[in-house]
Amino acid sequence: MATDEIDLTGSLGHRLLAEWAPWARDDRDGESWGQSVGPRMPRGYHGDPPKNFFIVDKIVAPHRVERSQYWTVVAMFYLGQRPDWEIARELGWSEQRVAFNLAAFAALVEREFKDLQTFSRYG
Repeated sequence: MATDEIDLTGSLGHRLLAEWAPWARDDRDGESWGQSVGPRMPRGYHGDPPKNFFIVDKIVAPHRVERSQYWTVVAMFYLGQRPDWEIARELGWSEQRVAFNLAAFAALVEREFKDLQTFSRYG
């Protein structure tokens, strides 16, 4: 299976992560995901985060703290905005393995997001 056969764009989990990422980047002084992307945003208020930001952040938080290789791939892709081929080269993985990791994490976020939505209606 070629990497381009794994399409993240139609996934709710991918859309939630892509919406979450700009607000989750750490643009403080020093090493950060945002600095490798381009110029840093000036300090100050830049609007409110998307309405689902805190839900997605809560879903992502345990993985972010754990700092597994699973999270490393997700962080490099969503927070670092690096292409899958570059991530694969840096980690010594195939592009397919990177794509599967991203798809699995997006599916996890989607499942937990939907579960939280269901529980909030009936809880």
